[in-house]
Amino acid sequence: MNKNKLLAVLVFTAFSSNASAFYGGGQAGAIKSCELPKLSTFTPAHLAVVEPKTAFSFTASKKIDPRSIEVSAKRLAVDVTVTETENGYMFSGKLPESLSNTYARIDIKATTTSGCMGNEGWLLNIREQDQVSSTNVEMGGHALTKD
Repeated sequence: MNKNKLLAVLVFTAFSSNASAFYGGGQAGAIKSCELPKLSTFTPAHLAVVEPKTAFSFTASKKIDPRSIEVSAKRLAVDVTVTETENGYMFSGKLPESLSNTYARIDIKATTTSGCMGNEGWLLNIREQDQVSSTNVEMGGHALTKD
């Protein structure tokens, strides 16, 4: 009879340990979460009508490793400058001159200081100056134009 009780206690203990580990009750169940890079304040706005070589910018949280940032426009690498701000970083660059009369995604790849990778981006409508002005009028003045 004692052997049956001992066996029942051992089986119960084994299942309790596994359940506790599975549901995060023990160290074995602890899973390190990955906080993705936070990118925001994309300028010009998504789907804005712009000219080739238009300046763009975006911000990133302090948890970003600024050296990890890779930016491209329609798969063309774009150089960006970084400025440290109170809340993180501001990145700025210019669209490639070769992009004209096309839509292009500004694609950003970033890594946090803890090694978590992510990507973000937005789409711009790139047109020549005369097309930007006429599109701006057609859209009721909501497109970006140069001064």
